[in-house]
Amino acid sequence: MAIDKERAIEFNGHNCSKENGFWLLAGCRFHGKMRTPMYEVKIISDFAAAHNLRNFRGRCENLHGHNWKVEVVVRGDRLDDAGVLLDFGELKQATRDVLQLVDHQYLNDLPYFKERNPSSEYIARFLFENLSARVNGDHRWVHSVSAWESKDSCATYYGESR
Repeated sequence: MAIDKERAIEFNGHNCSKENGFWLLAGCRFHGKMRTPMYEVKIISDFAAAHNLRNFRGRCENLHGHNWKVEVVVRGDRLDDAGVLLDFGELKQATRDVLQLVDHQYLNDLPYFKERNPSSEYIARFLFENLSARVNGDHRWVHSVSAWESKDSCATYYGESR
């Protein structure tokens, strides 16, 4: 099927047209709406910290610690001139910088957790917000941060959808 030049639109520098409910782009078909290309990179890091959960009614109300594993996912719709969304080294450094704020700390003493329980959910949100301030750009953004408090338990924060 050829692109109808009179009904064509430009999408990411390519001529596209809709034929029989399908979008045509240089010989490719997309059903329904055009989808923006999406790229995703993920890094994994870790930190150790102590905390206790207030108003939890369980053992976790007592002071205890974890060796948290942290997964950071960055998404974007465009690659740079080198063909990468974000250099892994840059993302790892930004993550290390943020993790220094919580590593080997009693989380309940940090200002962010004075009014919020230092649960895995809020830890993931804290990391997400701080990483977003360092990493987000015009065509890339922190998609999610997961905080694993054990090998089989994690909480993930997604924040605002883009």
